[in-house]
Amino acid sequence: MNSEIRKNGLVVTGVLALAAALLVAIAYAASPTPKASAATPSAAPLTSTSQQLAPSLATPQTAGDALPTFLQEGPQAFDGVNPASSRTLGSKDGIDYWVALREDGDLCLISLLPGKKQFASETCQTPATVVAAGIGLQVADATHAINAYFLPAGYTSSSAGYTAVSAQLLVGNAATASTPLVTPTKRAGAAIPAPVTLNSFDKLAPSGQE
Repeated sequence: MNSEIRKNGLVVTGVLALAAALLVAIAYAASPTPKASAATPSAAPLTSTSQQLAPSLATPQTAGDALPTFLQEGPQAFDGVNPASSRTLGSKDGIDYWVALREDGDLCLISLLPGKKQFASETCQTPATVVAAGIGLQVADATHAINAYFLPAGYTSSSAGYTAVSAQLLVGNAATASTPLVTPTKRAGAAIPAPVTLNSFDKLAPSGQE
């Protein structure tokens, strides 16, 4: 099942890997707003399951983990996302990434493109889908086209065309990169983990290009 949302020049596409799971992709175009958040970092009500999905959630939130203010409150805020649960995943080519929890327990991958318009997007998956397929997000505007993957904990990838921005974040050029292959992190004596198949995306160029 494919979903695509267009708003003010931004395209967000999500592909569902498992028939039983629903991929939610939402794109917002925010007016120029400082990226620094005014929110006071606090502990989020996390479960052991969510911490296993994203080990970074087990650490206290810092000021650097906070989402921009306009994504926490107001008309551009992401519905149901707990702002106290966001953790930064890093940045690449000016695009910022976070992982966060929804109040219903789903895990979300959030991106924010650079520029005055500050396009942000979100894709959320159930815990079961995160374990089996991670979270995939494809975003394009006039100058950017990226595939971003939040990998299941305990897996890694060295696929061509992708950069490991952090332990669980993989980012590639949507115009050229194929679906990356993931392999479990080697652990002596550990049981063989279940296979993981990431969401597959069609190739996509920046919307400003033919």
